[in-house]
Amino acid sequence: MKIVVIAPNSRQPSWVDAACAEYKRRLSGFVACTLDVPASPRGRACGAVLQRRLQEHRRNGRCHTIAMDETGTLLTTSQWARRLEQARMDGEHLLFVLGDADGLPTAIRHEAQDTWSLSPLTMTHGLARVVLLEQLYRAATLLAGHPYHHGNPGDLPAIP
Repeated sequence: MKIVVIAPNSRQPSWVDAACAEYKRRLSGFVACTLDVPASPRGRACGAVLQRRLQEHRRNGRCHTIAMDETGTLLTTSQWARRLEQARMDGEHLLFVLGDADGLPTAIRHEAQDTWSLSPLTMTHGLARVVLLEQLYRAATLLAGHPYHHGNPGDLPAIP
């Protein structure tokens, strides 16, 4: 299994880049994770760039696309962990797509297999990127029984 996070807007504050690099480094002990950050203009042009990147990544195997959107399904960390485990068992790669400041294009939301929300709160694009990577790391550590989450993988609920 491989995880790819597609997130437009390469210009972020240094703390965002540092935090993303740190969680990618931590994740590498559990799963291959790539952060694909295309430089892109806002609006429709950004949507076209995201669509192209999505198609490129989908050529590399069986992929499950998850659109990250404030209107998506809110999941607990345990539910994230179970979904990651299910993707691993199914031999799927996971593609997470974040939109720009204008959100995700409707076409991407419709073609995604899932739409998840990090929070009903509005947050900066950079912060959303960091939270997404941290939650992926937390879910991976939970599955591995690593003490970061302080949880027991045997206590995970069934996948809904």
